[in-house]
This record gives sequence, structure tokens and C-alpha cells, in this order.
Amino acid sequence: MYPRQDDRTGFYGFWDRDGWAVHPQFGYAHRFVSGYAAVDLVDGRSGLIRSDGRILLLDEICGGKAPIQDEHCSFTGFGGGYQSLSPRYAVVRTKNGAQHKWGLIDSQLNYRPLTHNAFTTAAAVKACTEHVVIFHASGRGSESVCGLFNLKDGRLDLPIEFSCIYPSNEQIWVVSRTVGESPASQQYYFYDVSKREFLPGSFSFALPFSCGLGAVRAGEWNSSGRSYFVDKDLRPAFNAEFDEVGPFSYDLAAVYNNGDAGYIDTTGEMRLLLPYVDLQAFNELGLAIANRDSEEWDIDIIDREGQPRLSELETAVFWEGDFPYFEITKYGEEHLYDLNLLELF
Repeated sequence: MYPRQDDRTGFYGFWDRDGWAVHPQFGYAHRFVSGYAAVDLVDGRSGLIRSDGRILLLDEICGGKAPIQDEHCSFTGFGGGYQSLSPRYAVVRTKNGAQHKWGLIDSQLNYRPLTHNAFTTAAAVKACTEHVVIFHASGRGSESVCGLFNLKDGRLDLPIEFSCIYPSNEQIWVVSRTVGESPASQQYYFYDVSKREFLPGSFSFALPFSCGLGAVRAGEWNSSGRSYFVDKDLRPAFNAEFDEVGPFSYDLAAVYNNGDAGYIDTTGEMRLLLPYVDLQAFNELGLAIANRDSEEWDIDIIDREGQPRLSELETAVFWEGDFPYFEITKYGEEHLYDLNLLELF
């Protein structure tokens, strides 16, 4: 089932191939993840809906604590964390009188308050596997700093002093820190969440490990800087460097060099050389979003042979979850397609 807004009423419901599976009745509806979708009721309350249409109110799940719903904090369910990670928890912020608290809901709808003092003044919280990234306001305008909380041991593994934390389904993540006075000046480090230790060395940019490989950049963001892939010892995985790279996904990674774009495999061999300026990661059915023109946005959805399966799109987004789908616009109209690229609506 897929979230859809009814053009006539403006309410949201859930659509399947036979029409409305859950009739439009919500102020907003999110996608299904881990068996539930977050919904905003028209009376201001929030909840989770099951595929059979049963609505479970969020304040009841949280033991009577009223969830906070405003422009700064809204409940997005299990799909509101890091999209590419296996979702185990939904993050919720509640209030009891003047007291605000963060908590987690697991897939069995058990509520767990986050009581560590690091959450007391947190501006945002994102769950990722058995860890939580905690964001605090830095006091420097809109900037924030973050740290890493270990749910299993109930401890703060990384103090709240980093610019960003980039998680992965693998054990080696990336952490960045501002260097000097400029917020744009960053150093990137690899962090092993299982061993709770940093790998030696820093880089001007890095991507967390995927398919057993990480990506780094040595040098500045100009023609002198080069990007390449590393193994778990941070040694070059193969003898190839590029202007820019993307992360590996299903054994292929996007690379860019001297105006050319394509995908390499985990041995560094070029598998596809393609006429695009931007290539996104492949999904589980071997489809990726590719853009020919970064200014005019001439987008295709391609297969692992590099062949366009949908063309001349103005926008395209792939949403993971229980019912993965592409959300696209073409000739100014919005459409949803499933993983077989069959149109849903």
C-alpha cells in the first residue's frame, strides 16, 4: 500500500492496485515500514496504522505521554531515520507538563524512554540499528553538533562534539569534525562501531563502508584532489582514482572522471560508461536514477545494463520500505511506480 493524497478532499489515505485500501482520512500519511505507517489525524493527534487499517494512537503506545507535533518535530514512524538502514525503532518526542522527553518505539510497539542526560537538551534524534545519533544546537546559528549513543549498553560512545555522523549497515561508519573557524572546513574519520574505536588517519571527505569498501578523498575539492576506495585497513582497494565517487550498492558504485560518468564493480573495473552527469545507487531490483542535465533535470531510471526503463522525467525519488516505489514527475504530473516499474497511479 502506498500513501496518496486525494485530489478532491486533500486528505491522505493508502492506495493499492485495486484503489483505496484505506480511504482518505488523514492530514498526512507516511510510507509503510516494519509493518506500520505513521499518520497524522485531522484532530492533531498522531498514530501508526497497520495494513489492515487499524489505527494505534501514539499517546497510548507511549503510556499516556502526549507526542509533540509542530514544525520542528513530527512523528514519521519507522521510515523517519536513515533510509538505507534496517529500521528497528521509530523516534518519538513526548511532553508531560513542561517536561519534554525523547523515546523509541520498537516493531512490537514497545515504548522505551531515552533517559540519559545527553537527550535532555537534544534538538533531534535519529535511530540507526542499535545506535542513536543525538543532535544538539551548537549555538552558532543553524549549525548543530552530534554524538553517538549505544542502545545496547546505554552509554554515549561518541561525545556530542562532531559535525555529522554517517551510519552504515556495516560496522565502519564515518564521522566528521569542523576544523578551524569555518564550518565548511571538515575532516572525516572512519569509526568502527563494533570496536568503538577510530581507524587511523583523516581525510578531506569519506563515505561509510558498503560492500566491504569505503570511499575517501585526498586533497582539496578541485582538480588536484582525488577520490578512491579503501579496504578495512584503509589501503587502496584497487589501483584507480577518480574526480568523484558514490558509495557501493549491490556491488556497483558511481564514479566520475574527466567529464565521464559510469559504474565500477568491487574490483575497480568499469562496468558501465554512461551519458549522465549524476548517477545514484542501484536498488535491490537493479534499478538506479540517472540524470543527464543537472540544470534542466532530464532524468532516466536505468537497469544494470545501463538501459533506460523510464525516460524524460523531471524528478525521481526512490523510497524504501515495505512497499518500495519510485515517486516521479513527468510533464508536470506526479506518478508512483513499483519496483517492476508498473504504474500505481
